[in-house]
Amino acid sequence: MFLKYIKKEDGAANFITTSLFVAVFAGAWDAWWHSFLGRESFWSPPHLLLYLSTIVTILTALYAWRKYKTKQWKWLGIVLLLVPLSAPFDELWHRAFGVEELSSVLILWSPPHIVLILSLLGAFVLLLPILKKNQDIVKQRFFGSLVLAGIFSLLSILVVPFAPINSPWNLIGFWGAGVMSFVVVLVLFFARYYLPSFGRTTLTAFVILVLVSIGFAEATSSGVTDVAPHTHAPGWLIILSLLLPAVFLDIIKQPKKWSAAIAGFISGGVLYGFATFFFEPAFQYGLTETSIALSASFVGGLLAYFVASFVLKKLSINT
Repeated sequence: MFLKYIKKEDGAANFITTSLFVAVFAGAWDAWWHSFLGRESFWSPPHLLLYLSTIVTILTALYAWRKYKTKQWKWLGIVLLLVPLSAPFDELWHRAFGVEELSSVLILWSPPHIVLILSLLGAFVLLLPILKKNQDIVKQRFFGSLVLAGIFSLLSILVVPFAPINSPWNLIGFWGAGVMSFVVVLVLFFARYYLPSFGRTTLTAFVILVLVSIGFAEATSSGVTDVAPHTHAPGWLIILSLLLPAVFLDIIKQPKKWSAAIAGFISGGVLYGFATFFFEPAFQYGLTETSIALSASFVGGLLAYFVASFVLKKLSINT
């Protein structure tokens, strides 16, 4: 039954999309596991799910590459092969330079980690034109939203060092709110034009929340020091910062650059306008920081419009 399903190009693309999404979910689950339950063995449930879904994804992609012999499948197979290669690269990096400290931005931005994130991100992007070939609107919406949620998750990990809150690095202060809003609007605006039918951005936001909500737990295990609940916005506020701009982009008849900028402002306004009230007094921020975050979020949404429009044009999707 399985082999019969992936023998069709759309079946192979749908299966790879699902297994790749599961791999990203497992990665998010693993990050939560380490932070809230402590570090366990190689055989922890998140690890097993991550390894299994990654192996299945790579094998299916290589099968599809061999069967269909198109450039899209060729590049998808090559990019996915970088995923397991990042593991020995990471080991060599640690032997040469040691294990990164949690206070160092290299915990996310070390070359092996960048290779892993970019290879997964590239695989999702390469799936977009393949999935678009499917004439079934329901499947386009469902699997397309999985791809866009995976892209959002990976981009969010990549830009975490710019986050003004919830981050030990905070590289550019509250101007980093613009980077975070850029990612939100980029994915939601893309969903507005890539996916068919009404409600596409809101659907994508709900799928994103499946991944984001993994980190909403509050309790930590003894000895875990890399989580600071006193500077974490409540989960419901993060949910609103995703859902409200998504609903806004859905109800606008034909969103353009100023709509994207307003969506960025809404996302940043909800999160950075209210998060401070839930922090401990020593970690609260003032009106100046809030104003910077809101201005940066507006600009971030505007820039997301131009980037999304460029990519959509390359994929021959009209905005």
